[in-house]
Amino acid sequence: MALQTLTARRGGNRGAVTKLLTKLQGIVDDITLDRDLKIYELDKKLQDLHSKIKLIQTLDDEIQNVTDAADVAAEIGSADVFNSNAFDGRDRAEFELLKLRQQ
Repeated sequence: MALQTLTARRGGNRGAVTKLLTKLQGIVDDITLDRDLKIYELDKKLQDLHSKIKLIQTLDDEIQNVTDAADVAAEIGSADVFNSNAFDGRDRAEFELLKLRQQ
């Protein structure tokens, strides 16, 4: 697949991850949701997030495979920054879900 196509697909999925992270934070912050609904919503959105992150990681690998050798280091660095932020958001939401389940 062409580099431009892979990059566009990854960009779209990154946008979806950003939206999911925002939704997850909104669920955590929403004091009007009861505990069971909050658990359900967090669980569902986290499943979606895991799928998107996995897809982005696959696209990252494919992009790195077709990127010129001179540009690979920059590509890896760029991917790592986004992925680290996504992992941090995921981990925070998973921690909140764990706390809710233990109540």
